[in-house]
Amino acid sequence: MSLNFMDIAKTIVNMPGGSKEATKNLEDLAKSFDEFKKTASVAQDEKQEENPESIIVNGHNYSVKKKEKSVLVSFTTFPSNSREFKQVYQDLLGKNEYTVPALIPMALEIFARNQQEGEKCIETFCSFTAKSEMIHILKDKFGHPNDPYCQRYLPAALLQGASNKNAYVPNRPYTVRIEHATTEDEESEMYNGKFYYLMIIAEGWDSQQRGVQVLKQNDKELFFVNGCPATYTNCKPFHGTWAGLE
Repeated sequence: MSLNFMDIAKTIVNMPGGSKEATKNLEDLAKSFDEFKKTASVAQDEKQEENPESIIVNGHNYSVKKKEKSVLVSFTTFPSNSREFKQVYQDLLGKNEYTVPALIPMALEIFARNQQEGEKCIETFCSFTAKSEMIHILKDKFGHPNDPYCQRYLPAALLQGASNKNAYVPNRPYTVRIEHATTEDEESEMYNGKFYYLMIIAEGWDSQQRGVQVLKQNDKELFFVNGCPATYTNCKPFHGTWAGLE
């Protein structure tokens, strides 16, 4: 059993011939040491906050910062293609339920640029049920540029800082904010795993909470999105020209 400075000080004061003055100095030192430990602990927490988990793929930075009630996933630019997307999923964002929803706006943007590449992305991180519905709707949503139903700026609506009030110009670096929903997670024997209920917090809709159901199967290493229709329903329109995303 280890002793701290105060224990040692008390031991010394009770020893025959122990110096009370020396012990007083030692007690003061112990108090100073305790303050130092508290300061070091705070500094360590701040260091972890300042140095989030991150990876660099093709010169693009992707990072995860954990807050008290939310997770912030930030990235400098969107993945260049489905190969980069898959690497980000496997090496960082697919490893827990809180980060995998951040792949949704990435997949939407890639799909809008190149449908074939977008489908590969969706197949990478979505369950069979989710990907079938998502691909079907996105083909209509992004396939007809002159149709009012088409909202090319939809991926931006899921990013922090973007709204119809600023023509969906998001903050830089691009950031997705994710929180846990009030619905409790649940085990599923049918799917041999567990369902998690998350939300992307975004300003593009009347409700800023865009629900995402995540699935982790016991025999799989990574998490999958099992449903997210709230993330690709039409957001609030705006008048003007959209600046686009990088």
